[in-house]
Parts: sequence; C-alpha cells; structure tokens
Amino acid sequence: MRILFGFVVACIVAGAVTVLFIDTPVELAQLAGIPLIEKLTDRGILALRVATHSAIFAAPFALIAILVAEWAHLRNWLYYAVVGMVIAALGFILQYSSEIEGQRTIVNNYATVAYLTTGFLGGVAYWLFSGRRAGGPQADPEFIYDSTATSPLAKSSAADKSREATTEIREKTTAISSTTNPESGKTATSGQKDRGTSVPVTARPSTDPKEA
Repeated sequence: MRILFGFVVACIVAGAVTVLFIDTPVELAQLAGIPLIEKLTDRGILALRVATHSAIFAAPFALIAILVAEWAHLRNWLYYAVVGMVIAALGFILQYSSEIEGQRTIVNNYATVAYLTTGFLGGVAYWLFSGRRAGGPQADPEFIYDSTATSPLAKSSAADKSREATTEIREKTTAISSTTNPESGKTATSGQKDRGTSVPVTARPSTDPKEA
C-alpha cells in the first residue's frame, strides 16, 4: 500500500505540474470569479487525465526502479528525482518519435524544461510519501540495532567483552597499587622469601658428664 500510494501521488503531482506549464500561475492570477473557477475545474480534470496517462506510461519503468530501491534500501531523495527525470525524458523521446512530418515539434526549451521538471517533482513526491521508507521497518537503523542487540550471538559477544573489560580493570588497578606503594610490595616479597627459606639447625655437643 505504501508503494502504491506513493506512485499515485507522484502521478497526480506530475499531472498538476504539466498543467501548470500549460496555464502558468501568472495567467491564472489574472482571472477572478466565475472564469477562474471554470478554468481551475477544467484544468483539474485535465491534470487527472495527464496523471492517468503518466501512470500508464511510467508504471513499468517505475516498478523496476522501485524494486531496486526496496531491495537495496535506497532512501536518498536524489535517486527518486533522477529516476523521475529519466522516465520523463523517455516520455519526451517517445512523444518526439511519434510526431508527424509538418506537425509542430515538441523539441524546444520550454517543453524540455516542462518534462524534466515534471519528472523531478514526481520523483521527489514519491520519495516524500514512500521512498524515504524503502525497505520497510526492517531497514530502519533502530530496528537493525535492536535485532542485533537481542540476538544470542550479540549477547555472547557482549558478555565476552564485559569479562575482558573487568579483567583489564583489575590488572590496571593492581598495577596502580604496586606503583603507588612500592614499600609494601618489597615487604611482601621479602616475607615470601623468608617463609620459603628454611634455617638449618645444628646440634651442639652435650657438656653433661653423665651423658658422656
């Protein structure tokens, strides 16, 4: 539904922008009252027709681009803007190739700008309503962090890191204690040597005449 809704909005935006290049906002601003209402109604219907035509033409190309974006989790607005301009350019080329000899050509600066602007804004509209969430919630940074943090492998790795950190803290504490109290270290060492060395006891000769 998210993808379909974004595509429909993009086509409506494309139809509206196309109509605004036919009747510019400056021209519409010169009207008032009933003529303005009639003009807006007529151009609104035309915009829906253009949107329908754009949807039919753009659907296969947009489907490929959307599948790639969903698979690769592409959420950059520039990707969708470029895709929209490419689809518009393809429409421009198709329109030009279908021209009859002697007919007024579509190849001019105004028409070129109109097509590219329509594609650009249509692509941005799709990104705004759908493309910026490409890949679904599974591609959200928060979801990736939570799923990684709750996995058994992540828990085991976290426990190992915790034990390593505890051991390192103990080693550093011991080293600091030895550095700040050198005398206590020496005393403990000498005491260990004294306890480990046995003093030989020699029997002195008896001076008692009875024993002799």
